[in-house]
Parts: sequence; structure tokens; C-alpha cells
Amino acid sequence: MSQPFLYIALDYPTQDEVLSQAKDFTRAVKEDYGFKVNLDTIANFSPSAGSPYDFMWEMLRLEKPLFFDFKMWNGERTMRSIIERCGEAGIDIVNIYAHAGEKFIKNVKESLENTPTLLFALTVLSHYNDSDTRRLYKRSFGDSVKMLSRIAEKGGADGIILPGTELHRVKRSPLLKLATGIRPTWYKNKKKNNQEQIVTPEEATAAGADFYVMGSPILDYETEHEKIEALERVLSDIKTAASRQE
Repeated sequence: MSQPFLYIALDYPTQDEVLSQAKDFTRAVKEDYGFKVNLDTIANFSPSAGSPYDFMWEMLRLEKPLFFDFKMWNGERTMRSIIERCGEAGIDIVNIYAHAGEKFIKNVKESLENTPTLLFALTVLSHYNDSDTRRLYKRSFGDSVKMLSRIAEKGGADGIILPGTELHRVKRSPLLKLATGIRPTWYKNKKKNNQEQIVTPEEATAAGADFYVMGSPILDYETEHEKIEALERVLSDIKTAASRQE
């Protein structure tokens, strides 16, 4: 089994904070990993923020894979317009909600032809629980993930985003799998945890994750030295977990 790839969730409120942290990690840790950036950072309306285009190129200059976490569910023209520009720039992963539907997924995916950018469909958020999905989809949590994964596959998405707890439900899916809610056993939350669905890197790897997204276990520290140590420990955990599956 190949080693899952880590995207660090740089969930900071400003572009300057994201860029500063990304640069610190890039200088200090030379192993392979990438960065996930949220929509509110990319389209930041603060007077001090740069344009989305300028911010994107600042991040690309670090030469690390980028996941732009748009979580889009909008009109087809709007989604295609945004994602086409990401494909032209070579962003590695962009995403939309799977419940946008097969037709929208298919048409948005077509806008990425001849680009390296992968389109992932988000199934169910890892801070949801069974009562949430029964209210929204009239299905259990696990069945909701499976339903939305099938929509993503039929729409031609490259991959799905799902809580690591549900990887076993989509083991036969040919799509790439990006797991959320990853928490190492050694990590003790210092802040309120908003994740309902949590697994360890070892569990997610054994269940077939191709990618991880992880933020708090790396960023939830006071000093830059501690954050760098946490990143190195996470990367070591991932490598160990993958070797145990070989």
C-alpha cells in the first residue's frame, strides 16, 4: 500500500497568517506534504488582504501541493468559472459538495480537462453525526456517505472527501479517498473539539485513505518549534502506519 499524502489544514483567518505558517513549515520540514486553504482565506474581504489571484500565486511559489477547500454548491457557471482558473494555475485539489448532483459534478469536471487539477466531491462533514444526516438526507450517517459517494462516482469526480470513520463503507469505490477527522492518539485537544467522527492515522491508513487532512494536531501549539515537531511526528506516524500495511 502506498503512503497516504498529508494536507495540513491552515485554518487561519487571514492570508498573512496562512502564508507565514506555510513558509515556516516549508523552510523547516522538507518531506512531502501539502497545504489546505479555506474559502474565507482565498476570498478574504479584509482591507489588508490581497486578491485571490495574488494569494494563490504566493502559495504556489512555495512549491507545495495545494488543496483549495471551496466546498462549493453554487450555480454551474459560478463553479466552473472558479475551478477553471484553479486548473489553469495547477492547484492540485478543488472540491464541491456531492449533493450538487451528478450533472453539476460532470460539467464542473469537464472544465478541468487537460489540467492536473483533481475534483473531489465532499460527502458528509466530519462534525456531523447520525441525527444530522437523518434530518438532512433521511438516512443513517454511513448510508448517507455511501449515497453521496455513488453520486460522485457517477458524476465523474476524481475522488471523495469523507470522515475517516466511514472509509470501510466505500472500500470498493474506484475513487481516491481523502479522509478527515484524523487525530493521533498522542494528541490531546487544547481547544474545543468540533469533530464528531474521529480516527487515528493508523485506522485511516488500514481502511484505505489516499489522503489525510489534519490541522489541530499540528497547529494547536504555542510556539513554532512545537508546531514543527508536531508535523514531523504526524509524518512519521503516517509512514509507520503505511509500512504496517505492506
